Amino acid sequence: MIPGVVIIGFISRRAYFSLPLGNPTVRAVSPTQLKIPLPDGTPVNVQMATVQRLVPRNNRQDEYTVRSDANLSEKHRIWGRYFWQNAPGVDALVGVDGFSGDQPAQSKQIGGGWNWSISTRINNEFRFNYSKLFVLFGGGSTGGKGQIPHPDDIDKALANFTLNFSGADLPGGALLAVGPATNLPQGRSVEAFQYTDNMTLTYGNHQLKAGFDLRKLENSAPFLPFVNGQFTFNTLGVLATNTPTATNVAFGPATLVYGEYDKFGYFQDDWRIKPNLTLNLGLRYEHTGQPINLLNDVTVARESNNSTAFWRQNLPIEARTNPRIPADNNNFAPRVGFVYSPRFENGFMGKLFGGDRTTIRGGYGVAYDATFYNLLLNISTASPTVFLTSAALPVPSAAPTGDVVRGAAQTSGLIRTQPLQQFHRHAGEHLARQR
Repeated sequence: MIPGVVIIGFISRRAYFSLPLGNPTVRAVSPTQLKIPLPDGTPVNVQMATVQRLVPRNNRQDEYTVRSDANLSEKHRIWGRYFWQNAPGVDALVGVDGFSGDQPAQSKQIGGGWNWSISTRINNEFRFNYSKLFVLFGGGSTGGKGQIPHPDDIDKALANFTLNFSGADLPGGALLAVGPATNLPQGRSVEAFQYTDNMTLTYGNHQLKAGFDLRKLENSAPFLPFVNGQFTFNTLGVLATNTPTATNVAFGPATLVYGEYDKFGYFQDDWRIKPNLTLNLGLRYEHTGQPINLLNDVTVARESNNSTAFWRQNLPIEARTNPRIPADNNNFAPRVGFVYSPRFENGFMGKLFGGDRTTIRGGYGVAYDATFYNLLLNISTASPTVFLTSAALPVPSAAPTGDVVRGAAQTSGLIRTQPLQQFHRHAGEHLARQR
C-alpha cells in the first residue's frame, strides 16, 4: 500500500484548482488551506478555492453532399449520393473540474438507386444505402494531466476520487471529485447496410405494391461504468492513511459489438372502388433479430471456461449467464386506409364540403419499435455480465489507471477466477487443519 501522502499529492496535482486548462481563476472568495494530518502527526496543507474556469469551445461542423442522376434510357434511370458531416468537438467535455476530452462526431452515407420501367404497367425500384456514424466521449483534447483518454483505452483512464468531506474536516461544503467521471470514456459507432426493392403493378382499378427491406447493422459500444475504479474518502483521516471508505471497480467486457440482420417485407393494394373512393389494404412483416443474445454468447463462453469464470461453477450455467432470448417472429402489421371525396354538388352538404374540393382520409396500422440499444447497455453493465465489487481497497499506485486498479483488486482477492477450484482448495485446507 502506498503512503497517504502520495495520494494527497496526486489529488492536489490533479484537482480542479491545479489543472491549467481554461486558465482557472479563484473567485472572490478567500482561498483556504485544507490541513491533512499524516499518521505521524505532520500536517500537509492542500490549497482549496472556489474556482471558475472559462474554456472556449469550437462548435465547428463541416458537411457536404454530392448527388448525380442519369437517364440511361427511357426505361432505366439511376442516381447516386454521398453525404459527409463532421464535428470535431474539441474540449467539449471540459468541466469546472478541469478534466477534459473531445467529443467528436462524424457521419457519412453513400447510396444510390435504379428505377426500371419494365412496362407501361410495371415499375421496379432498387435502392442501396451504406451509412456509418460515430460519437465518442474522450481523447484528443488539450487537458494535459486532466486528459480523458480515447474510448479505445476505455479501461485505462485514471480512477475517480470522490471526496465526501464534511463538518469539521471541511467547513463550508463538499468537494468536487477528482478524475474523470465513472462513466467515461465512452462512445458508440454504428454501421449499416441497407438493400431495398419495391415493385408496382397497375392492374385495372388496382395498384399493387410489394417490396422488401434488408439491413445489416453493427453497433460498437465502449461503455462500462466503474471499469477504472472509484475511491471514496469520507474523512481526512482515511485519506491520510490511504484507507478509502469504499472502492468500486467493475470487471467485465468494456466494449461490446452488437450485430443484427433486420428483414422487412410488405404487400399493399390501393383499390379504387369508385372514382371518389379508394381503399388502401396492406400487410407488413418485420423481423429485427435479437442483438441482446450477444450477452448470452459472451457470458456462456466465459463461464464455460474454468480459467475465466467469474461465478462459482457448482451453480448451473443458467444461473450465472444471461438467458438466450428468442427472436420475435410474429410481427405482422396490417394497414387499412381510405381516401374519399363526398362530391356533394348542391344544398347544405354542397356548401359544407365545397362540392368536389373536399377529400377525407383515414387509416389504421400497427407498427413495431426497433431495439432500443440503451436498454442493452444497461443490461450489459450489470450482473451476470459484469462483476461489480465494493470494498475498502487502498489506492494501489501513484498513477492509478484502470488496469492498475483492477490488477490490485484481483491480487487482493476481491475478484477471483476459478472460484469453484479455489472453494475446493480452501475447503480441503480447512478439513486438513481439523484433522
